[in-house]
Amino acid sequence: MNTQLNKALSLNNETEISFAQGVSFNFTDEEKKITVSRSLHSGKDNVLVGQKKVSSKYSCGFNSCQEFNHQGVDYEVELKVENVITRRMSCTLIKDGAHLKTLYFSWADNKKQSLEIMSVYFLFGMACGFGAAYVNGQFFAG
Repeated sequence: MNTQLNKALSLNNETEISFAQGVSFNFTDEEKKITVSRSLHSGKDNVLVGQKKVSSKYSCGFNSCQEFNHQGVDYEVELKVENVITRRMSCTLIKDGAHLKTLYFSWADNKKQSLEIMSVYFLFGMACGFGAAYVNGQFFAG
């Protein structure tokens, strides 16, 4: 692999993906940078305003909703997995009940980076399977 997997790859100015950090959606509201990220490993969602974490939540399902207040303004962030196979996700930012913007991510947005990340998962799964079979053979061999 010729890229570093822990370095974020910017798919556009608003969406990034990295093996270590997951998928990030970057919004701007009145010069405030709002970043919503979802870990590809744990399902943990984080919301940052600037560099300050304002909300964090583990999500076991396909949809997640977080509400937070920043400087007297109520925000809501909705993350939805629209297609499990392509990992198409949408992230919607709502301010005081009004829709501001929806951003999208999909593995198909950058096939090269997606193949690199899926290759790491495949190799890790293969190593775990081999290790389990080896241990099983050592303990249960006649």
